[in-house]
Amino acid sequence: MPPLEGLKVALRDPRLSGALPVVWRRVVTRVPAGWIRRRSEKVRGNVFGSQPRTRHYYRLPLGLNAVGPESIAFDCQGTGPYVGVSDGRILKWEGRSWTVFAITNSNRSNLCDGTNNSPNEQTCGRPLGLKFDMVTCELYIVDSSYGLVKVNRNGGVAISLATSAEEIPFKFLNDLDIDSENGVVYFTDTSSTYHRWEYPKAIATFERSGRLIKYDMKTKALTVLLRDLYFANGVALSKNKGFILVAETSACRILRYWLKGPKARINEIFLQLTGLPDNINRNVDGQFWIAKNPTKPIRVDESGMILESLDTFEITDSSEVTEIHGASYFHSFRGSESRLTLSFAPSLKQPTAYSQGIRVVYWLTACLTVCLTGFGGGAGKGSRGGGGCEIGQNWLSKTQRGQLYL
Repeated sequence: MPPLEGLKVALRDPRLSGALPVVWRRVVTRVPAGWIRRRSEKVRGNVFGSQPRTRHYYRLPLGLNAVGPESIAFDCQGTGPYVGVSDGRILKWEGRSWTVFAITNSNRSNLCDGTNNSPNEQTCGRPLGLKFDMVTCELYIVDSSYGLVKVNRNGGVAISLATSAEEIPFKFLNDLDIDSENGVVYFTDTSSTYHRWEYPKAIATFERSGRLIKYDMKTKALTVLLRDLYFANGVALSKNKGFILVAETSACRILRYWLKGPKARINEIFLQLTGLPDNINRNVDGQFWIAKNPTKPIRVDESGMILESLDTFEITDSSEVTEIHGASYFHSFRGSESRLTLSFAPSLKQPTAYSQGIRVVYWLTACLTVCLTGFGGGAGKGSRGGGGCEIGQNWLSKTQRGQLYL
């Protein structure tokens, strides 16, 4: 099929116009695979002709008129998942259905339920990163409008912990991770210039006011560890708590900030990517899942070696991957409702005419977004990082459908 025909097929694909909030569950079956190089990255695992690592996918559609599952978490008993949605609620999966577990602020009303309107976030709240403290079983949340908050193990209304650092108010908190042993929360402040709903401007202009911040649960003190970050996003601690990874979305890279050892308080580039990174999660083996768009999520080890690329099928805008209990969860709300169980196929395939057609649609829409909204500076491929930042494709996955939020 020639590329033009691929474009025609892509334009007719109902998945481009469909929008169903879902959380995908992947049942994992590990098999060995060989080494291979792709672009300038060392890759080991599920690429091109290697054997499949997974067998089945299951959908967990969100009920309660909820959309926008940005991040999920499991409590200290391993139950869940819990997920934050765009109308300010935290939902809990009870095995057969979702229930409302918590809200991030006391100003929220029932009129917020089901809303996906950005201006309402300052009233309704917008929970992004979620993590449980495995000692106290309390849920810590970064809300883009209400800052760092926590909810007790029984749920309810969140308690505010911090709304600013160094006298700079939070406008766009994004993700967090917890060191339960030492009572520390690490979280990212994406931008002190733009609110969450203005994120395309922050990406397009390569604005760099992001921060990595440490919160001490005992003293309630806040310490800024890193400043001047390019769209600070996902964050994850290493297994031995020796370093922490931070995603710089608009720079298409992951930074490593050393917490211990001879490099303590030093940061370095951990991994340069060919897509825009979002959330980062560590699995029980100490490896990291990095969600990135429009390319597939990847699993890497502590040295930055890419071990696997996850095929998310029609989902091109996954915000996070969480591996737990022998399964991986990833979430987005793109896709149809008809395919409930899917078989795995290798993800880093050679481009087909269909996929080339999809790329053309992405870029055309990105150009229209820039022209119509006036987002300037840095459009197209990013000037930073090997492989380039495919910003236009990410804009389509988040702005045209109008439902996915960082």
